[in-house]
Amino acid sequence: MHAFDETGARFSKQRNAIEAGFKEFHVWKRAADRGERPPVNSLRQAGASLNRAVREGCADGLVIYRLANIHRRLGDCVTAMQIFHSAENDLIANYSEHYQNYLFQGMGKCSESSAEAALYYQRALNANPDDIGSRINMAYRMMNAGQLNDW
Repeated sequence: MHAFDETGARFSKQRNAIEAGFKEFHVWKRAADRGERPPVNSLRQAGASLNRAVREGCADGLVIYRLANIHRRLGDCVTAMQIFHSAENDLIANYSEHYQNYLFQGMGKCSESSAEAALYYQRALNANPDDIGSRINMAYRMMNAGQLNDW
């Protein structure tokens, strides 16, 4: 919520739904980070709360990105890509390269083709050149697309 607190104050009417969504997402993420089986229900609840905030008018890029990432983690990449694209302009305009890197990584993970994914991973690396995860994912996708020699 710290990054949202700095730039997302313009969506104070949706704050309760946003806080609930971020809280539930972090319940899920903490369990995943500890190597435990994350509670899928927390992810669904987070998505429902953030979806409500967006329906009520929240157009904050970080909130929309988080909603897209939840769809991705639930296996719905078609919806996630649509939502990632709607988050892109606001996220780039209002948030650091750190979040832009996450946005493009998510888009790369949901890309249908390896060539498209490699382009998103390149954008992730442009936002954060030190990100080793994007380098590995990009190399993997480029190798699968037969493009590794062009890298």
